[in-house]
Amino acid sequence: MKARPGTVLLDTLPSGPSVVFQRSSFFLHNGPDTVLPSPRQVLAKSADQDPYFNDRVNHRPVFFESLRLIVKFGKEPKVTIAEGQCLWALRQYLPDVPVPEIYGWVEEDGQVFLYMELVEGTTLERRWDSLCRTERISVCEQLRSMINEVRQLQQDPNDQFLGHINRDPYGDIVFTNGILPRAGPFLSVREFHDWLSAMIKRGKEEHWPGYAEEDIPDPYRRLLPDDSTVVFTHSDLHPSNIMVTKDSSPCRVVALIDWQQAGWYPDYWEFCKAEFTAEPRSEWATEYIPRFLEEPSDACLEGFETYARALSLRRSICRHERSMRPHRLSIQSQQHPSFDQPQSDFKHGSGAEVATDAVDPTFVSPRAVLGLPKGIWSARYFTIILTLPSLAKMVLYAYLVVYHEGGRRRVPAHWAIMTTNGDDRLDGKVYHAVGSPFHGYAPEIKQSYDLGQTRRKYTRILLGDIDESWESQLAQIARSTRGPDKSTSPLDPFAGANCQDWALDFMRALTDQGIIDPSALEILQGAPRE
Repeated sequence: MKARPGTVLLDTLPSGPSVVFQRSSFFLHNGPDTVLPSPRQVLAKSADQDPYFNDRVNHRPVFFESLRLIVKFGKEPKVTIAEGQCLWALRQYLPDVPVPEIYGWVEEDGQVFLYMELVEGTTLERRWDSLCRTERISVCEQLRSMINEVRQLQQDPNDQFLGHINRDPYGDIVFTNGILPRAGPFLSVREFHDWLSAMIKRGKEEHWPGYAEEDIPDPYRRLLPDDSTVVFTHSDLHPSNIMVTKDSSPCRVVALIDWQQAGWYPDYWEFCKAEFTAEPRSEWATEYIPRFLEEPSDACLEGFETYARALSLRRSICRHERSMRPHRLSIQSQQHPSFDQPQSDFKHGSGAEVATDAVDPTFVSPRAVLGLPKGIWSARYFTIILTLPSLAKMVLYAYLVVYHEGGRRRVPAHWAIMTTNGDDRLDGKVYHAVGSPFHGYAPEIKQSYDLGQTRRKYTRILLGDIDESWESQLAQIARSTRGPDKSTSPLDPFAGANCQDWALDFMRALTDQGIIDPSALEILQGAPRE
């Protein structure tokens, strides 16, 4: 069956673990005999661009400027073949919508590598403050035309669904948290909305003992319109994903990038998601987003905001992986004065990289490190100079992170306690309570969290320092700090206890045990509530 113009048929999408588009502009510009960099070459260049990439869950894209190439790579659901298929379909069916050209992809060792056009320009986020009002309105008019064009993309009338372009589950970051079941594909908008309602009832046993899921009321479900039209949606129209000309005037949109969350969604989703990721009460959210996206009803906005916030607070890394951090080992050969034996013939190098378990980094086997056979190693023959950054940091810094939720309703800010290994670090562990006034709250621990990756508006407040020897106790105390029960007035976000009360109880437990100075509790009590 041949697709009508603008209609995506699943069997027409390029598929497979390794695809190269030989007719793409990559080979036109670089020559037909040019080959795309191998995954090994991409990883090597990634290490050069970002020496700490092994410590990151989300790898930064790799740039090959001379080839006009950018490579996005990572594990599903962060990076998927579906994003490559999406870019291919948009270029194929909607040539007037500027998106990066896809040159190919490959899947290797559990990671997906997407080879894409390196678009010249800068992000709207970087240029926004320098634009006058007239230029800003012009950008919004351009975006409106592009989004309207994207919505002209059609599904096979005999295969209607909600999900990724290739019928995979949704890739929206709200759903891909590793703790929720994959979202979709769904056969109808009603089925999708019912799934959202079911997800915020997870963990019901603690707060609704003896109730079947279908018997737990959900006052927000009726706010989502089941008669919404299904349209193709970017799902992350943040200014950082809108590429514009660097310095020319007038400012022109040159590409919409980062389509990993795109797919077939209810028509209200694009506006709601753009507003949800915007800085609360900013001009971008209140004045400019409505200029290029149709605003849904207040009820729909409230329903989306409630579900998105509830699911976003559940986002965590649930697999408690033991991270392997590289440490520098330098070796000096010294003969002990009490021995007459000659020194072992060991050739020195610039140092060896040793992977030590971050959970217990205090022990490194010298024999294993040096690769010496049994019997050769002797502490009397060698002096080992081992510098472990984690051993040098004997203090954890404790912060309160206040997430200002904003939105259309006044709602309490979300509070989380964060510990880091340095006063300038944005990565560490997070202890907080997640849930909602309607279903209650439960403690959650994020073992590896990078505050620098969030788009939510936040304030970080230093509470004090904690001796590193207490680190193993923090999780136990957090889990034993009971989360607030469901509110007696769940529709009033300020009635009843919430995540802020849990943070206060957690901090009281720490101060009672002498883990942190009592002044931390005083700081917490005076922290912003909204």
